[in-house]
Amino acid sequence: MINRRGWVLQERFLSPRIVYLGNEQLYWECDVHIASEAVPQNLDITGKRGSHYHNDTDETRHVSWSSVVDAYSNCTLTRQEDKLIAISGLAKSLSKKSGHTYFSGIWIEYWIQDLLWYPNTRIECPDENATQITPLADKPEAPSWLWVVFPGQVLPNPYWRQSEFTSSNLCSFASDNVFAFAILTKWTLNPPGASDEAFVSFAGATLWLNCFLIPTTFDKDALVEQISCRKNGAIFYCFEDEKDRTGHLPNLRLRIRSGSGSEDSGKSTSLCLEFSEQFHPSLPCFLVPLLGTTEWGDQVPVDIQGPALYGLVLQEIYKDQQRQFIRIARFTHSPPDDFGITAVILNTVAKQGLGVHVVPKTTEEEAFEAAFRHHAATQTSSPLSLGGSKAETSGWSKVPQFSQLRWTNVQLV
Repeated sequence: MINRRGWVLQERFLSPRIVYLGNEQLYWECDVHIASEAVPQNLDITGKRGSHYHNDTDETRHVSWSSVVDAYSNCTLTRQEDKLIAISGLAKSLSKKSGHTYFSGIWIEYWIQDLLWYPNTRIECPDENATQITPLADKPEAPSWLWVVFPGQVLPNPYWRQSEFTSSNLCSFASDNVFAFAILTKWTLNPPGASDEAFVSFAGATLWLNCFLIPTTFDKDALVEQISCRKNGAIFYCFEDEKDRTGHLPNLRLRIRSGSGSEDSGKSTSLCLEFSEQFHPSLPCFLVPLLGTTEWGDQVPVDIQGPALYGLVLQEIYKDQQRQFIRIARFTHSPPDDFGITAVILNTVAKQGLGVHVVPKTTEEEAFEAAFRHHAATQTSSPLSLGGSKAETSGWSKVPQFSQLRWTNVQLV
């Protein structure tokens, strides 16, 4: 039980070797071995911390950070405001070794990966006749995007933690298989404090992104609200109707199916939404793509064979007359049979450009926008691969465009 306490976790990771004084015998734990006096050869148990953290390479240390998030979010703390403090020593040690920037629970060099966490809950088969439930009580004010403040275990995104997939490399399209759909321009605490504040505080923590906002609607708002209250996930479908498959689309319409889903027309494409906050039907909703994959590769998850898309679902709010956005879910979009959201975005950018909604721009922002326009032009100049297979292709003339797609700066709170 002691290893379920939040304050113990960083002590385990920071200590090369640990001796536990049990009631009846001694226990030993190191990076590769857990043993007792009764079983000195090696105890076959779960929860081994592994040797990643004490390895000398940045890559294995940041892979280990995913293990920290997984384990720590399943620990208990009496005071929620201690959640960052209780791992601040571990974060400071990792920052010193890697030279990377830590900000209120995420690493700036891996900010995309660190925002793609999701609750360890279940995917629902929705029932419209289910009993209505009461939303969870409000928790202390904290950033909606921060895994630390979620009231339960979260699962981090374990992929693309190697140095070749830092945000700067993803935004420069240096990888053949994985690329960014957004760029982080600023991160702030409010009120601003000492440099150490980023290790122990999430007060007013805000991320500023240049990204695509895809207006999104649901066909059954009440059912979506129920699922989001339970912090569960569900499968949604888009591009089902013919009017959503041609021309200029004003928004992305997501449909949820009740029961077995036997109504599949064979033309739709699916998204999995995993909710971390309650959906409010009265607030505008947007899909925000963050990370895309182009084809099968060594760094693409084994369950994704072909183009895939990862991102967040945001809702727009106004606070102190400022336009802000809150995270309510993560989405994953697997390769479709014909075209998917990635293809629609690339086709839109190739035909319409990015617009001029973000001004002024830094050198890094201009470089990213130029690289994205080039990527869109390159992709749409070749036949569209269907279902992740290069053997079956289609023309881009059959792919619709988003008429209201906006490349803009958002304040994520």
